[in-house]
Amino acid sequence: MRIWASTYQLVTAVDVNSRTRSGYRNGALLRVEFEKDKIGYADLCPFSEMGDSTLEVEMHSLQSRQPGRLALRAIENAAFDAQARIEKRSLYQPNIKLRNHFLISDLVRFDLGRIGELERNGYEEFKIKMGRDLVA
Repeated sequence: MRIWASTYQLVTAVDVNSRTRSGYRNGALLRVEFEKDKIGYADLCPFSEMGDSTLEVEMHSLQSRQPGRLALRAIENAAFDAQARIEKRSLYQPNIKLRNHFLISDLVRFDLGRIGELERNGYEEFKIKMGRDLVA
């Protein structure tokens, strides 16, 4: 088995979540060759503030051929992807509709007139982030 990785950094306009103030998330896209012509792809994006090992630890585990918990899961997902590619079978399931919310990061500046347009674009739920320093 051979593994290639391409690291990335997602930058956000606001905090990633309530446990961290950083506005970015590090991850890696993996290309895993299990055998000739059996290649799959997976994403490795730890949430270390939620208890996952860091990306650096997971990447080192791949290099040492002793995959950590998340790296092992990514390899398993890549194997699933590789098998689907061999069978020329799509993993996309159009009957599964993912529900997503629209994030309102600044309620004071948010234009309530946008609600109708957002609903027409498929949003049914809205999440309001209030921040850490609420004015009383």
